[in-house]
Amino acid sequence: MPELRMPDDFSVRVSDGGDAITIRCEGELDIAVTSMVRDAVLAVLRGTPNEIALDWTGVTFMDSSGIRLLLQTMLLCRDHGVELTWSLSDAARKTLDLVGIHDALLTDHASGSGRAQED
Repeated sequence: MPELRMPDDFSVRVSDGGDAITIRCEGELDIAVTSMVRDAVLAVLRGTPNEIALDWTGVTFMDSSGIRLLLQTMLLCRDHGVELTWSLSDAARKTLDLVGIHDALLTDHASGSGRAQED
């Protein structure tokens, strides 16, 4: 899938790393771009991968729509039997911390189908 660009230099890139399909996001992750990321996730799931890795280390800002997107992605992957891992930027982690959602909670919520990558 080619790189997609939105206003404010937000981008989503999908790459096949062999073991996992990586979805890398860079820039401000807010309501204006979440549908683009969700579309990328759904396109990847149509290919029935074993694992999806969300690389959000390039996210410079994330609002509550990013949290919702992460939770929706976890549920989609669980429903499709796909392992989900994620790596988050400090900005994304801060958003999760502000609302009291931590990686351990997200892992529990995913019923074992998601886990945070250690930096």
